[in-house]
Amino acid sequence: MTNTPLNWEQFALLLIDVQRDFWSERTAKIYPNFPANIATLLTLCRTEGIEVIHLRASFEADMSDWMPRYMLRGGIPCIQGTAGEEPVPFAVENPGETIILKQTFDGFHNPELFQYLCQKGKRFVLTAGLLDMTPKNWTTC
Repeated sequence: MTNTPLNWEQFALLLIDVQRDFWSERTAKIYPNFPANIATLLTLCRTEGIEVIHLRASFEADMSDWMPRYMLRGGIPCIQGTAGEEPVPFAVENPGETIILKQTFDGFHNPELFQYLCQKGKRFVLTAGLLDMTPKNWTTC
């Protein structure tokens, strides 16, 4: 039996919203293994040649690209130029990895994501990431 390397060219890892505004202390307490799991996943994908794509929320401070629900609340996470928009340390991109920004919950509302996946011949998309719905100081209920 030979050890034939696997061909991962049609695969991509989509790392979604692993940003400071979504990684709260509460979330860290509930999911203490998340940082190590993401670091392991990134190492595995990078070692095996699975392309890593970082999909991140990013919004203008002037509210021009905010979703209506956040306009009504008067606050939104991941404002451009703030620490909250930055990736958490265990999910920082490597040089050359693709970063695609989004202004909705669904990254596929940005045609760039689908076009990129098609252009690169990606047929299988692995996903990992964060969704934090806990109230913060940027939201009022």
